[in-house]
Amino acid sequence: MGFLARDGEEICALYVQGEAKGRGLGRRLLDHAKAESPRLHLRTPEANMRARQFYARAGFVEAARGSGAGSDENLPDIHYVWTRGESEA
Repeated sequence: MGFLARDGEEICALYVQGEAKGRGLGRRLLDHAKAESPRLHLRTPEANMRARQFYARAGFVEAARGSGAGSDENLPDIHYVWTRGESEA
């Protein structure tokens, strides 16, 4: 129903299948990653308000904005960072 792909501190992908959204699966996947690392970072498209709100609720803070060059979407994006103890949700 969902997965989280991570490369060290970087969350490369977080996906929850349509009918499973809103049931806490994404939060549980993210909590598991947080338990394994004191710092995490990721990028999400600027236009994806649902993802931006989700990450903000999970304690991630905006670190930078980019053009999205080199990403799969090639859309303007936002770089988010979470650090244990600094932005716990």
